Amino acid sequence: MKIEVKLHAQLRKFAPQRSPITLDVKEGTTIRQVIAKVGVPLKKAKLIIVNGLRGKPADKLSENTVLDLFPPLAGG
Repeated sequence: MKIEVKLHAQLRKFAPQRSPITLDVKEGTTIRQVIAKVGVPLKKAKLIIVNGLRGKPADKLSENTVLDLFPPLAGG
């Protein structure tokens, strides 16, 4: 199944080409597996958005998912 991964801010340096990245993954693939596949350390992907909603590393993905990964956000 095809999914799209968008790396934001400092995570863009992990993209082999420009973001978004289109991946072909097996059904039942988790967010954690996709993060590892694109080479982003899990601890650096602090905000995970799946089709516009907050996601967790153990969540399974479905066909045509759009996965946005963000590093820790600073501010205060």
